[in-house]
Amino acid sequence: MGLNNSKQERVGEVSYSKYGTKATILDYQNNKRVLIEFDDNYKFRYFTSYINFKNGSITNPYDKSIYGVGFIGNGRYNSKHISYPIWFNMIKRCYGNQSYDNASYYDCSVEHSWHNFQNFAEWYEQNKYQCGEKLTIDKDVKNHGNRIYSQENCMLLPERLNLLFIKEKARRGDLPIGVYYQKDRNNYVAMCSVDCKSYYIGSYKTPNEAFLHYKNFKEGYIKFKLREYINVLPTDIYKIIEGYTIQISD
Repeated sequence: MGLNNSKQERVGEVSYSKYGTKATILDYQNNKRVLIEFDDNYKFRYFTSYINFKNGSITNPYDKSIYGVGFIGNGRYNSKHISYPIWFNMIKRCYGNQSYDNASYYDCSVEHSWHNFQNFAEWYEQNKYQCGEKLTIDKDVKNHGNRIYSQENCMLLPERLNLLFIKEKARRGDLPIGVYYQKDRNNYVAMCSVDCKSYYIGSYKTPNEAFLHYKNFKEGYIKFKLREYINVLPTDIYKIIEGYTIQISD
């Protein structure tokens, strides 16, 4: 009788995850099997031990454990999935500390459904393809100037191909992409860095003139490299890149 009373008394006890989410005991079977429920929008339930519950050693897959935004969620995918580093770094770029290296992402965000890793991993599975190299996520080749990571805007690209679209706004200042001011000669230099090489295109009187020469060079180089992926990329992605143009606002 006393044992049953003890079990009944423990139903309704409250504890908290390390991220502060309240959890309540719904059913106490024994000290090694306690059903708990988290008090949030998802109401996740699972069995744990009583001592883990009392110590707060309980795990809510919906706790926003990644930079206060992202969470693993409950489903078939975990942090060992191939897409996890892509997802983690996407969240980090948008919501982590804005260092010099990722200052270009200061106003970027991730669509709400992708805060849940399960949704992102499912999108990855539906859009992955074999290319002989690591796939990376791109948010603004399809839609110039886009600042939101989302299913609508993003696509998976081979890593080497995606590197061709790095803009590095924080490094070049206010000048157009591919243009650098040469103070000692009072002119503007067009240069293009691709595939770990820097190509000098020429020196010009105005930044706009320098940009136009950079634009012609870079667009030609992208089309040249694209030929390597003609039998690799999905048709829709190939056409998007084939029609890509460099804009002065990039």
